[in-house]
Amino acid sequence: VLADLDMGQVTAREGRWGYASRHMLVRVDGETQPASVQVRTVLQHAWAEFEHDIRYKGTIPEQDAPELDRRFTLAAGLLELADREFTEIRDRLRASMADDRTPAATGAGIATPVLATYLGHRFPEAGWSRTEHYAWMSDLLGELGILTLDSLEELLNNLDTDAVNQKMDYRFPAGAVR
Repeated sequence: VLADLDMGQVTAREGRWGYASRHMLVRVDGETQPASVQVRTVLQHAWAEFEHDIRYKGTIPEQDAPELDRRFTLAAGLLELADREFTEIRDRLRASMADDRTPAATGAGIATPVLATYLGHRFPEAGWSRTEHYAWMSDLLGELGILTLDSLEELLNNLDTDAVNQKMDYRFPAGAVR
């Protein structure tokens, strides 16, 4: 990373609402030309694209410019608030999941992201399951005393997956958790 500038912080320091993208200048080892990378949330991207099309590529009648500037500013503030609320919701859910007293959540079991990655590599043809399914499976494994990837690996190595699938007679291909 050659340079890193958070435009959201820049506009906030200036007491304004508006463009809130993070700009990074990066260079890959062995390459001579750097690349410019912009990182934004989906909401920041929608605002930036719309605002760019209207303000910089379009023509705004002079008599409408003050009101449209005000509306863009209002929209930018609302989108920043929405981004902040989504972040708060995510953080609150993560915290409440960490407060759960299940074996996996208390650190006695396999962490959900670790389990998801392991199952994804172990059963690549199965496809991904919903996030909460991995958490449920981690808890279930913990209740069964399977607290490490090594113990899960040992269990799965001694399992005839094809026989299980045949006995279960799933109508659809099983996901990674199934």
